[in-house]
Amino acid sequence: ALIEAQPITIDTHLFGVRGDEQLGIDIVARQRGLDRTEIWAYQCKRYKDYSPGKLKQAIKKFKYPADYYVLMLSIPATAAIRQVADDQPNVFLWDALDISRKLKNYPALVEDFFGRSWREAFCSETHPMREQQ
Repeated sequence: ALIEAQPITIDTHLFGVRGDEQLGIDIVARQRGLDRTEIWAYQCKRYKDYSPGKLKQAIKKFKYPADYYVLMLSIPATAAIRQVADDQPNVFLWDALDISRKLKNYPALVEDFFGRSWREAFCSETHPMREQQ
């Protein structure tokens, strides 16, 4: 939903279902580039611990033909993990902090998935919970 909500996204969909050969990705999006439509492929990783080696393995599995790849990580990325992504010209890394920052621009998505109270706490600058911090 976050990818679909981006203003540059033309179309997006999950690539297959559990058990399918997914060519190293989970989501495909057609997005507006500067001079043409680009294909962006996304891989979602929900881990408690992630290493530079695991990221290198994930990148090697990218077989879907795309212009850009985004690995979405459910935890904060270390500097070493960021360096692996930075060394690849067409690979981007969105860690838990990046995803949270992006979600703040889409309060309706936060409410849709987590409820109104989460939207108010997470997205509102004037919410009492923020004032206590």
